[in-house]
Amino acid sequence: MDEILQKVVKWAESQEAIRGLVLTSSRAGASQTDEFSDYDVMVLTDQAEQYLASDKWIESIKPVWVYQKEQFTHGPDVISTRLVIFEGGAKVDFSFLETRHFEKVC
Repeated sequence: MDEILQKVVKWAESQEAIRGLVLTSSRAGASQTDEFSDYDVMVLTDQAEQYLASDKWIESIKPVWVYQKEQFTHGPDVISTRLVIFEGGAKVDFSFLETRHFEKVC
C-alpha cells in the first residue's frame, strides 16, 4: 500500500464518525496506473458536515500543497468532495457519502 493511502486509512481509523472507506477508479482494480494517477476515496459517514464545515482535517493526514472544494451529482443527490494534492505530489479525491448513498451506488 502506498504511503499516502496508509496515511488516509490511519486518519479514517481515528475518526469515530467514519464508517468506512472505498477506493475506486484506476487504483482500485487491475488497471494500469502511472505517477499521475490519483486516489479516489469514498468516505462513508453520516456526519459529513463536520468534515465539510472545516477542512483542517486534511492537514492531519499530511501537509497539503493545494486543495479544491467540489461537488458532483449522483441522481438527485449532491456529493461533496475535496480534491487534494499533498506534499510530495500525491493526489487524493475524497467524496463524502452518507451510508444511504453507498447502498444506492452498490
